[in-house]
Amino acid sequence: MEYTLEKYRRHGNTFATSVLGDDDIFTAETENIKTILAVKFKQFDLGETRRRTFHPLLGDGIFAADGPQWEHSRTLLRPSFTRTQIAATDLHERHIQRLISRIPRDGSTVDLQELFFNLFLFGESVESLRLGSSAGSSSFAHHFNVAQDEIAFSMVIAPFDQLIFRPRFRESVREARGYVGNFVKKAIEYRHSLDAEKHAGDTTDSQSRYVFLEELAKETDNPSDITDQILNILLAGRDTTASLLSMVFYNLARRPDIWDLLRSEVATLDGKCPSFEELKQLKYLSWVINESKFNPV
Repeated sequence: MEYTLEKYRRHGNTFATSVLGDDDIFTAETENIKTILAVKFKQFDLGETRRRTFHPLLGDGIFAADGPQWEHSRTLLRPSFTRTQIAATDLHERHIQRLISRIPRDGSTVDLQELFFNLFLFGESVESLRLGSSAGSSSFAHHFNVAQDEIAFSMVIAPFDQLIFRPRFRESVREARGYVGNFVKKAIEYRHSLDAEKHAGDTTDSQSRYVFLEELAKETDNPSDITDQILNILLAGRDTTASLLSMVFYNLARRPDIWDLLRSEVATLDGKCPSFEELKQLKYLSWVINESKFNPV
């Protein structure tokens, strides 16, 4: 990161480099980023290198696709990101309580980041925060991390990555996709069982909770398609959220004055699970989170 920052300091907010015939443009210019991601989004694509290096793990998911494939992914995912689902804070409560239960009460040192990275579940739940959780969930996290590291390495050495035999990468992709595939299979079977019940005249709503994976299974029967989307969403949501939470608590541990102010604001909830609207009213909490975003940036 320091190397890249030095490049920006020396050459400005936008510059080009060429290494072994590979031309790259770097930009930190706000207007350029806005143009690429919003104003003229359809005029840009991911590029062959990213599509090729991402594909083994992420398939044709939304972060590894362009054009019609990207549109298909967006259509598939959109119903799962309605305001109703995002605002259902009670759905997260038991997982938050499980995370809290893993924090020592004796004041001993704890690696919060490891807990934050395990705070992501598939619905039936990989129960990755439960004491004595299955080796499967731990193995998935390991292989998912290894596969991401290997993809980053591929991006750096491209196009020469195609010349290297990488059994570690292949194994991690196979294990990560296989693990998710098991949950996908169960979600599709569950959806079929609900369809059969409705066909038989049983209109009872047997699903009292929202499960992202099961919602995707309502949109398509293609297990590979669902696996692609799940892994893409995990890639986008897991590391970013866990890193942000880590920075928040890193800062709070060093600023007891801010910790006290934040506790005072949260105390107005009287210990109950906040609604989405109540969360929006916690202004100081919002400020703390926003300020913590500056650390990694």
